[in-house]
Amino acid sequence: MILGLLLACRTAPPPPLREEAYVWQRVWSPAVEQAVASSDLDALTVLAAELAWPDGTPRVTEIALPTLPANTTLAIRSAPPADDPTPILAPLIRTLLAAHPEATAVQLDIDLPTARLAEYADWITRLSAGCPVPVEITALPTWLSSPAMADLTAAAARTILQVHWLDPSAPDHLLDPDAWEHLRALSLFDQPFSAALPAYGYQVARDPDGGLAGIVAEQGHLVGGGEEVMADPVAVARLVTALRDDRPEHLTGLHWFRLPVDGDLRAWPIETLRAVRQGRPPTTDATITAADDGGALTLTLKNTGEARLSPPTIVIEGSVLAADGLGGWRWSASTSRLLPEDVPPLPPGASMVVGWLRPLSTPPALRLSYDSSDH
Repeated sequence: MILGLLLACRTAPPPPLREEAYVWQRVWSPAVEQAVASSDLDALTVLAAELAWPDGTPRVTEIALPTLPANTTLAIRSAPPADDPTPILAPLIRTLLAAHPEATAVQLDIDLPTARLAEYADWITRLSAGCPVPVEITALPTWLSSPAMADLTAAAARTILQVHWLDPSAPDHLLDPDAWEHLRALSLFDQPFSAALPAYGYQVARDPDGGLAGIVAEQGHLVGGGEEVMADPVAVARLVTALRDDRPEHLTGLHWFRLPVDGDLRAWPIETLRAVRQGRPPTTDATITAADDGGALTLTLKNTGEARLSPPTIVIEGSVLAADGLGGWRWSASTSRLLPEDVPPLPPGASMVVGWLRPLSTPPALRLSYDSSDH
């Protein structure tokens, strides 16, 4: 009987991975508040303050936050300090926790050079000693080879390894291609950790040699424009499946950067995130319908999938007396196609009127084409 109980304990599956998301907005609009209120994740990590060190002088910017939901971690983003930052961080943490007693942890996000990790371990030890909630840290894969990494992970209540990045030589790939190996390496330190995964994008500009010339993250646009790049849901879903099928020891959760917010075009829609959380690529599907409006047919495109829809070409198969495009679509009479020319991606569940046509006799058949040769 005792042996059976022992065997059952040894083979009991680990608890489900805790799923969290970052709320990284500096201004909380109604859309941000709604996204937070409707989140079905286990917890949120909210940007609460930023710390800069111009000329070595601390400059603290606190984010105006409403009352936060339960299971919220307060994040402090800091530029690398020249010296010990604990005389600034300790009172800042006390101030933030006094303003938000509902917070359950504090997370420090400081991208220090690897050579300074021993200092960081000392800072975390001292900050944790006087903090009523756990103190967590974010970490970079480049830190894993440091001799000080063992002390740092032991000092922190939890380490969140960022396996999303922007490689200047290949900015289209926001998931570190060695993410699984990095997480496996972190598990060897025998301390609880989480994986921070990408659910966001950038606008990037390249120089004539193909290098990175400019970047915009959460808000704004580059002067002169640029290319919008987004984390690949298929690649991230594949990693989620791998982590669940062959879970590294001590991995406790997944941190999604960042929480989808209505109108945030540089973050995945919530439907995309929900699919990837299940370890599967989001579905991609759309419909085109025609509604009779006094003899003319109004054409409406609807995104019925779980990912943003890149506008397809709409092929008209049949005789047309007259037609025109609307809202960024152009009618090509020579090819009987409605062509998207200035049309942003369509969010899941959204629809738009793309044009109208007047059939010659019977209504023509409508077809969506994703073949670039149709454009």
